[in-house]
Amino acid sequence: MKTQIFEKFITINCDIIPEIPEVMYVKNHQKRGLIEWPPNDGMKLLQPNDKPTNGLVDGEDICKHISNLKLNVLNACVLDFLIINQKLIPKNWKKKIQGESIRIFFPGTIFRNTVGHTFIRYIFFDKKGKWQKCSFETGSLWTKRDHLIVVN
Repeated sequence: MKTQIFEKFITINCDIIPEIPEVMYVKNHQKRGLIEWPPNDGMKLLQPNDKPTNGLVDGEDICKHISNLKLNVLNACVLDFLIINQKLIPKNWKKKIQGESIRIFFPGTIFRNTVGHTFIRYIFFDKKGKWQKCSFETGSLWTKRDHLIVVN
């Protein structure tokens, strides 16, 4: 991943192809050009599943929600950058909900596996004190610990 450091901010190239998990390919990748990290215009974690029914929401509904609202989400290039540069991950992302680390999704890139299932990559802070990356099938249920990064 190519990054450039200028005085007090870092730019991430969000137009390049991100790391692709084994047996997957990129289905959709929203290019965002060069972005500053941390974003100058501000960013927030959005918990998209605020439904009152048992705290579970279908991941496909989340993807439709993102598309319908035209949310300004980040792609997997940012995830790849943060995994390499873990000291730049905001400390408040280490929070827990019901004893479980939150999962932070980067839905600007959607992957598909060889069977046709779609996935979004995310990061989480593990019990050993390290950030890890993983993939989440969009047809699975999202819980209260699942968040999206939204930038202004």
